[in-house]
Amino acid sequence: MDCEVVFEHDERQAAYMMARKPIPPPPPSLNVVSLIAISGGFPGRKGNGEPGSKMIRTGLQRAMDFASGTRA
Repeated sequence: MDCEVVFEHDERQAAYMMARKPIPPPPPSLNVVSLIAISGGFPGRKGNGEPGSKMIRTGLQRAMDFASGTRA
């Protein structure tokens, strides 16, 4: 599924910039959720499983803050 169904364009770009990864050409998939969870404190190692709602919420808040800062 295209991630722009859930995330705004600025939020997607902010997630990749915070992770210091190159921004892929559109349409990216919902794998951006793992980048957002990592910025929320999820370690993202192989044996850690899936991120929880708290990590995703914290990472999404940081991504939205970063996106609003880049808009300004």
